[in-house]
Amino acid sequence: MYKRQEYTLPENRPVFENIVKHLSSASYLSQIIFGLDKGTADDARELAGILNRYNVQNYLIQHNDGPGFSSIYHKLSEAGFRIDQPGKGRNMFMSFGIALAMGAHSIGLVDADIRTFGREQLDRLFYPVQVLNYQFSKAFYARIKDGQFYGRVKRLLLDPLLIALKRKFTDTQEEKVLRLVDFLLNFNYQLSGEVVFEAQLLKRMQFATNWGVEIFTLIEVYRKATTCAQVEISKDPFDHKHQPVSEGDRTKGLYKMGIDIVSTLLAALVVEEGLQRLQGRDRLALLDVDLQGTTQVVVDIRSRFLFETEVFARRQRRTLGIGELNELMLQAQADAYGDGLLQSTAHPYMWALKPHYYSSHFYNWPYTYGLLFGLGLFAQYQQDPQRFSAHYDDALSRAGMNTAEELGRVFGFDVTDGAFWNASLDVIRQRIAGYEALVAEVV
Repeated sequence: MYKRQEYTLPENRPVFENIVKHLSSASYLSQIIFGLDKGTADDARELAGILNRYNVQNYLIQHNDGPGFSSIYHKLSEAGFRIDQPGKGRNMFMSFGIALAMGAHSIGLVDADIRTFGREQLDRLFYPVQVLNYQFSKAFYARIKDGQFYGRVKRLLLDPLLIALKRKFTDTQEEKVLRLVDFLLNFNYQLSGEVVFEAQLLKRMQFATNWGVEIFTLIEVYRKATTCAQVEISKDPFDHKHQPVSEGDRTKGLYKMGIDIVSTLLAALVVEEGLQRLQGRDRLALLDVDLQGTTQVVVDIRSRFLFETEVFARRQRRTLGIGELNELMLQAQADAYGDGLLQSTAHPYMWALKPHYYSSHFYNWPYTYGLLFGLGLFAQYQQDPQRFSAHYDDALSRAGMNTAEELGRVFGFDVTDGAFWNASLDVIRQRIAGYEALVAEVV
């Protein structure tokens, strides 16, 4: 995301051109969006000239103050979206929408003021999502320069606040909020601006439009993602522009950043505690978001599993053409969705649209397994919270080392037994029933 000063001021120009040079070499990026804030039409043309000089391919300049995007922001504000405040959050919101509309599979975000940017950092950041099928990755790195520690807001404000909140919620045994605080504390650098999202996760997320955007993003990831990665993108000191403290003006610098971060975090904790108490339309909206993601993983992912199974079986005998692949995809969708999908809206070319098919076999399996395994654990928790809590930390410490069967035995269940998976599906059925009841009540 770029303000005009990032490339128009002489002292910033070398930093910007270094970033552009490395971006131009990343051939796996199908589209690069440059979000331009506080720029004139001449500034946008100057930016295009720099990108052309470095031979950046497939770029798009999102000129936020130009007539086209200004009118879009105005219409969105009239429709109830609170994006009238210029800045990184609004810039991100629009860029993500553009990327999703263009069919992106994974979407990355890199700040414009990184003085030590290198291509390897970008590669490391994208790898967990693009290759390993994580839903989210976030960068961390050392904030040291010339013998001085930076990352002041994290070290002096955010971490002490989170530690204090953990002590409070441990004393009061408010486990739901405590889990969120622990999640945030587990990140080495919560406020890093370099992240990558899997597209389906991004569609379900909300974003802050102020300097609390990084912490709010992590809170949304906690609520809506099942797999996330931290990536050390640089072992060398990582440097970018340092904000002034601005102690006399609460609308600028680290003063403003601190206010936004604390207010965002505390508001989220209030919401997290209140989710259990939501009623009426608010609860309906929450269930709607939850069930969209859940049914996509259980039903649509199964259609992809059925498709791949049949493709591999036939491919042993012969080469398959486009028509046959389309036929297999439509049949798989019909078998998975049944009468829940209007067949005229089925997508015969889904096999060509999803790059996962060409990176790993049965990439879809971990999504479904992970969701249902987690819901099965939740069902166990509902039956016996104390016994569940006693084994939970032990199970987490074994994840990635034990087999699925061994991990299940920690909690006393057998993952080869269909009853366990039916219990997981029962959780979804209960939510669907609750959703239908609320629709009848409030709509």
